[in-house]
Amino acid sequence: SRGGPAKWGTSLKSLHAELGHAFLDVARDYENKVVILTGTGDSFISEMDAEEPFPEPSLAHMWPRIQDEGLSLLNNLLAILGVTKQSLNRVLRALIADGLVESRVGNVDKRERHLYLTEDGRALESRLSDAQRARMRAAYRVAGPEAVAGFRQVLEAMMDTDMRRAYVRLRDGTP
Repeated sequence: SRGGPAKWGTSLKSLHAELGHAFLDVARDYENKVVILTGTGDSFISEMDAEEPFPEPSLAHMWPRIQDEGLSLLNNLLAILGVTKQSLNRVLRALIADGLVESRVGNVDKRERHLYLTEDGRALESRLSDAQRARMRAAYRVAGPEAVAGFRQVLEAMMDTDMRRAYVRLRDGTP
């Protein structure tokens, strides 16, 4: 981000391309305990990076790659979480109806919807995250490293066959 807010780019080394790789790396690292994506101000990646060149000869050539990268990013994240797009959308509609998330039309592309936590949403997220982190730290501390590794094995063993196969492919980096 060159020392400033993260901006969405279009090059092969942009945040757009790199986030897909990052989520894949997270899925492969079964020792990873938490992932925190942060931004500055009241939005996250809310504008394009005008300083970043794109490798294609024209915008028309660029959009298919951008779409493929975006779908890969979303699908990797949903696969890691074991969530379908339909169930994600159902939960998102409820969060908007409850006043915890706000959906705004994109500035450039009116088909885009940008999601923001409302003040109530930020307060709820903070309370829930703080409580969950405290409980997990305390439980891991009491249980010890061997028990934590065993717990991870139990969680992995609970996955259905298809999810387990997808998880192992992501973790091991195999197609």
